[in-house]
Amino acid sequence: MKSRKSIAEMTDDEIRLRFIEIGIAQFDVACEPEDADQFNRFYAENEKLEEKLRSRPGDRRPVLFDPMKHPNMQLRFNAATALFALYPKEAREALLEIHEKADGPIATGAIAHLDWIDQGKFTPT
Repeated sequence: MKSRKSIAEMTDDEIRLRFIEIGIAQFDVACEPEDADQFNRFYAENEKLEEKLRSRPGDRRPVLFDPMKHPNMQLRFNAATALFALYPKEAREALLEIHEKADGPIATGAIAHLDWIDQGKFTPT
């Protein structure tokens, strides 16, 4: 069995692919209360992936731009929130579209995220 590389050893493209895998998997467990722990583990890993891209020379988060257009709403949400500081117009459009087209917690989360930014309660970095 092949072990997964550490995040530090991953290329930008490998991080992008793992980010996509996680977003799709999160969507599958998002509305299942018994899967909340798994959702939170995915969230924590995504945060580490995003931070690794941010810390690389030149901030490599732009590799997450295409996932912001993905049909999976959770993945799109993850990418939009990761990229808001770099692409505020495109990220805002993605979050508004999620709010308009998605159902459940992801739609609420999208508009709440925008409200927090607009009210100064959250500053994207």
